[in-house]
Amino acid sequence: MSPRAGILGPGIKPSLSPTFGLTPPIGTRYPSGTMTLLYDAVEAKKFDVRVIDRNVERGLVRAEDREKALKSLEDDAANADYVSIQSLAESDSVK
Repeated sequence: MSPRAGILGPGIKPSLSPTFGLTPPIGTRYPSGTMTLLYDAVEAKKFDVRVIDRNVERGLVRAEDREKALKSLEDDAANADYVSIQSLAESDSVK
């Protein structure tokens, strides 16, 4: 079973669309809650630092919202582990 089969349902094959990528055939019925899960997943990634600039360019996110989201991020510097190159070299030579 392909990874996409679980999303669209068994036996439903997506069609290629030049503008939106993979889209299901017209009239496709989804299992209950599938679109809600998909919407929630897309919303959760909308402000991901790896794609937020692209989302601003595409008009999916306003620049003001981007700045607000970036300011709301917590500083995780206290959770960082600092490693020197020297200690890495020494640990490789011990093995």
